[in-house]
Amino acid sequence: MEIKCKYENVNWKDNPAFSRYTCKITSASITEPKQEIKDIIGKHEADKTDRDVEAVQFDRAEVHYMPRGLNKIFPNLKAIEIKRCGLKEITRDDLVGLENIEKLDLYVNELTSLPDDLLEGMKKLKWISFRENKLEFVSSQLLLPVLGNEMNWVSFRKNPTIDAVYKASEV
Repeated sequence: MEIKCKYENVNWKDNPAFSRYTCKITSASITEPKQEIKDIIGKHEADKTDRDVEAVQFDRAEVHYMPRGLNKIFPNLKAIEIKRCGLKEITRDDLVGLENIEKLDLYVNELTSLPDDLLEGMKKLKWISFRENKLEFVSSQLLLPVLGNEMNWVSFRKNPTIDAVYKASEV
């Protein structure tokens, strides 16, 4: 599996305070569950390494299942964004090793359900978006593990039967 990345400092449009050295991935093919990423092809900016990467963005890549192993490549990862990639499924096992992320943004995808235990152990998560998926129902158990995290953003906007968003006043 070949994954190409462009490394750059990114000011995230939806959260201007969230500026991070980012791996922007536009070429990937993850079409089977439980696929582990072992290597990412790209040239870092001067004086930067994989340890400096704090965010990964997949945009319009073929990512039908949550990629595994990102934490092994980027040990200081704080944000994952998968947008317009056709993501069909995510499980708690897909997030093992990513317990330190602050932002999980999975919008404009094909998710139809979310497991109750998805966010267990995500003690630093403050920003979650499942906007514009195909979710029709989400259990009340889903957000319980992150209620004490000083959430800044939780979005289920523009799903078939869910159109809800929470935004902290300072965001």
